[in-house]
Amino acid sequence: MTERRKPLAKKLEKASMSPKEPMTTLERSITTWMKENVPTKKTKFLHSHVVEYFIGRRAVDLLTEESPWSVSGDAESSDFHFASREHCVEVLDTLLRHKMFHRAKKIPVVEEKDKKSKKKDKSDNEQEKDRSECEPERKDSKSEQEMEDEKPKKRKIRLDMHLDQMFLDCSDAYVWLYDPIPWYYWIAGGAIVLLVVAFCLFPLWPRPLRRGAHWIAFLSACFMVAVLCVALIKYALFALLYGLSSGKLKFWILPNLTEDVSFAASFWPLYAYTYTGEVVNEEDEDKEERPKDRQDDSDSNESGKSSFEFIEKSKDD
Repeated sequence: MTERRKPLAKKLEKASMSPKEPMTTLERSITTWMKENVPTKKTKFLHSHVVEYFIGRRAVDLLTEESPWSVSGDAESSDFHFASREHCVEVLDTLLRHKMFHRAKKIPVVEEKDKKSKKKDKSDNEQEKDRSECEPERKDSKSEQEMEDEKPKKRKIRLDMHLDQMFLDCSDAYVWLYDPIPWYYWIAGGAIVLLVVAFCLFPLWPRPLRRGAHWIAFLSACFMVAVLCVALIKYALFALLYGLSSGKLKFWILPNLTEDVSFAASFWPLYAYTYTGEVVNEEDEDKEERPKDRQDDSDSNESGKSSFEFIEKSKDD
């Protein structure tokens, strides 16, 4: 296999990155089939934006086994079919040179937790070596948690541009550049053009339609003015209550009115507030008042007793 790949790789290296001939309909159909059927993954490219990529070997497998151009399936229905994997690689290399996708290299992402765990493992290994010199070896049964920790975890990767832009039958990543426009985009664009033409022909509309358009425009303008007035009242009331409470009360009318939410969510809830001061409950007030009343009753009883004793002493004298 390596002897076969070497001359193919040399041949692909010599090919130019700017082909003179445009893409054929067959190449476009192969590209659209790959876009729909080859599994893709998402990751960041150069730490900037998220891209979709596929594995080269997986694409070759699907094209030679499950595609309409495979030898086993629909070779009779189509004039073209892939005779071998090398033939499929050559076709995919031409698609790469037509800028349908490009080759990228994988860069594993090293997280801070992994770095710390590596340092801990080194220190633990050194401690175990010291213990093994002093103590005899013991075989301990591993718990389930340790077994789960030892399982291989999927490592995150980032992609970077590969210097050798060629397609190879390997596990390299290939980032999609081909982004076809969906059919409903064309329908939406045509509808927008028709609406613009219809608004340009507004003077030719029937009189009832023109009156209805005027009323709709007037009501929408009133609605916008009302929203602006509510927003001004909202901030003025907030500033007033915030100043009077010395920064303890934050009261909002329609808190989602100026937030980036849906139309219905911007009018709900009707109000919201947060209070950061001390809250005194009625039960605490009652508890504070009860001992005061008891103290007053005890003082009155003592004063009554003292006056009664003074009267008795005066009678004895």
